[in-house]
Amino acid sequence: MTGMVSEAFISPTHEYRIDSPSSSWSPEQILAHPLFPKVRRDHIRNFTRILGSDRRLTKLMMDSGRLVTASVIVALHAAMDEREPTTWPTLARLKGIIGDSTLASERNVTLMVARLRDTGYVVSEPAEGDARMKLLRPTSLLMEHDRAFLAALIGPLGRLHPDGRYRPLIEEDPDFHLAFRRNWARVARTTAAVLAASQPMAMFYSRHCGYLALLIVAQQAFSGDGGQGPGFSQIARRLGVSRTHIRDLFADAVALGLVELGPKGGREVSLTPKMMAAFDQFLASTAAGYDRLMAQTHDTYMQSPSKQPSAPEHGPRLTEGA
Repeated sequence: MTGMVSEAFISPTHEYRIDSPSSSWSPEQILAHPLFPKVRRDHIRNFTRILGSDRRLTKLMMDSGRLVTASVIVALHAAMDEREPTTWPTLARLKGIIGDSTLASERNVTLMVARLRDTGYVVSEPAEGDARMKLLRPTSLLMEHDRAFLAALIGPLGRLHPDGRYRPLIEEDPDFHLAFRRNWARVARTTAAVLAASQPMAMFYSRHCGYLALLIVAQQAFSGDGGQGPGFSQIARRLGVSRTHIRDLFADAVALGLVELGPKGGREVSLTPKMMAAFDQFLASTAAGYDRLMAQTHDTYMQSPSKQPSAPEHGPRLTEGA
């Protein structure tokens, strides 16, 4: 999965920057940043690129609730202390986090975990020393896909930080990935709730394929070329769902003033100014939260012993020809 995110994200691109190693951007700063349109474009492009390149990952991303559930399982695993049962990644802890977000009911969380387990993304194992407790552990398949997901979701923010702090995440470094998810575990409950806080975005996040369908439409809406939006059939084919499902999804979005439909027939979908503003605000707000975590993770990760320069050798140095 490595290489799905453009190297441009970690190259100096603009003098508008923050130089302090531990600094991060606020939502207002991100929205006002001259590179924000490119961050948005790359976020949408990365997701749609994954959509066309890895059908297994696409299936995982089809439901936002399942995607968040998988992310929380990875985070709880990364933050677990074997000696402290209150940190164990159990189904009960997972339900508490996801349930607070209203993205899924407790019953649906149970069903999503079962689905992730059946498809090889998660295993359930007895806790050492207490076989009554079942711990949810991500498989190597889920860990690989989560690294790709984070690179697509957060990697575009590297444009705002020419210091290269996003390089380990973009390159899908496994150790950095665990360190980031360990930090994210502390705010997972808040992050999940933020996803449901924006009514326009929650409408799409709560529906099967909703966010991916929105991104397909947004890709055209933010392109600036004035072209027609994608039609129901085109979106349905890309997502592998029925045209009826897509029609019903966007009919509800029309009722909320979020999208407009073209003449009968293909029913091309376009975003209203209300939806475009909501998308940008949501992206900036979530990006700011991730940017704070990235700053924290980068600082602690680069200070770890494994990342420090090795001590110089003091033995005799051989010269050429010696």
